[in-house]
Amino acid sequence: MKKMIGIVCLVLAAAFMFGACAKADGVRYNYNLAEYVEIPDPRNIEAAFADPNVCTEEEIDYTLHQIMLSYAEFTPKEGDAVVENYDKAVVDYKIFQGGVELEEYSQAEYGVVVGYDGNGAIDYTLAQDLLGKKVGDTCRVSYTFPTDDVSLGSWAGATVECQGTILQIMSSLVPECTDEFVQQLEKYNFQNVQEFRDQLKLDNLEQKMEAKKELVLNAFIGGVTVKKYPDAELKSYVEEYILDLKAMADELEMEY
Repeated sequence: MKKMIGIVCLVLAAAFMFGACAKADGVRYNYNLAEYVEIPDPRNIEAAFADPNVCTEEEIDYTLHQIMLSYAEFTPKEGDAVVENYDKAVVDYKIFQGGVELEEYSQAEYGVVVGYDGNGAIDYTLAQDLLGKKVGDTCRVSYTFPTDDVSLGSWAGATVECQGTILQIMSSLVPECTDEFVQQLEKYNFQNVQEFRDQLKLDNLEQKMEAKKELVLNAFIGGVTVKKYPDAELKSYVEEYILDLKAMADELEMEY
């Protein structure tokens, strides 16, 4: 849904302005920031996000089933079986980029569980394409890494293809979530299933709030326009960059 961003963006705007105006030593610049940066009116910024105050029972049921699926046992399917939701498909797994196989990521026997969020993004995409397929069938899907995830390094924005040839299909036996089960969960101290569900609800609301903050911040930053750079700061940056290059040249015993 669309929500108007008010106080949050006003705080962000103030933080941005003061942060940009202050030097590391606490001395303010002697020029007007408005000449160089145009900041949008926070009252006009909108961002679409899930309500961080609402978590439905269906959402909790889904998360709970995903967790229980990680404890599932799998048995081979016999005969002319096809891959169904929550089955495990054992595949001959290959990754390609630009038509070239990346052999370091290939595995002769690799298991992916269809519909399981615990799969990586590439594996989840491949698993969904395996639905309805039989042993011997081959699926190949394309996946593009997010461009805004700095943790990906050179992989950010890159496109790869993932291929899986089905070697075996296994059905899942998901355990029942009981009081006895949750009492055995490590790192927690739940006494019954309801306490577990209450924690899942809190986690869901926290994730939605974090997602809201990120969307609001991105919407605000996306509206900021840099009109020009201060000459003094630009000159200082260039001088520092040249010093770094000279130091690198000296370290490599090269001439600058």
